[in-house]
Parts: sequence; C-alpha cells; structure tokens
Amino acid sequence: MHMRGRHEHILRDRKMFLRFLRAAMGEDGVVAVDLLARRVWTRDELDIELSHDADLDVEGVLSLDSVKEDDDRVFWLHTHGLSGIGAFDFSIFDPSPEVLHNCWELARLLAFSALEAGSSRPQSRFKCFRAGIR
Repeated sequence: MHMRGRHEHILRDRKMFLRFLRAAMGEDGVVAVDLLARRVWTRDELDIELSHDADLDVEGVLSLDSVKEDDDRVFWLHTHGLSGIGAFDFSIFDPSPEVLHNCWELARLLAFSALEAGSSRPQSRFKCFRAGIR
C-alpha cells in the first residue's frame, strides 16, 4: 500500500496510513508491516495506537540498530525509517556508555530534529543542542 500525505504533517499522515493498514488487516491478519519505518505492528499495537487521535509518536517511524565489536562494545548506532518519509537517517559512531544508556531518548531527540529539518538537504553535521544545556 502506498499513500500520499494529506495533512503536510508527517506524523499525522503516518497515523492516517496506520488506519488504512489496520483496515486492510481486518480480523484475519496477524501483523502489518510498515516498510518505510521497518516496523511490524500487531493488531493489538495498532488498536492501541489508533484508539486516540493524537499524532503518531516519532517512535512509530523510527528503528535503531547497533553494530558491536567482538568484545560486545557498540561502535555504531544507526537509524532507519526517517529517510523514507522525507527526513534523513543518522548515525552515531563510538557512542559513550552514557549515550548507550539513553540511546532511545537521544534517537528521539535527533529524529524530531531531522523531521523539523524536513526535506532540506542533509548535512554531514547539524546542531540540535549545545553542550552544557540540560
């Protein structure tokens, strides 16, 4: 299934897309797969997400992968899902233990920043916060 955005708001449009996925799933489907977000939704997860009218949370379009060394040290975190919806995916190389401990929160922050940047040309670096500000 492919759908053009109607609201010009990516998280609102993705929520509408999930409504169509759920309808296509019917009562016989077990899961629905959002290929852009690389996310598998169960019927129960979709029902919970669609039980309210709030926009889709950025976690609904974001997946986070990590690559480890042989000693289990993570040396690369990378997102998927954002580039397929008009933003850009990002990587974090050699993350500190603090970053790893809070990787979902950091990924959500960067994902919201990427969505706000929209389809503007991806840069090798961009600022979304400054050191020393909490």
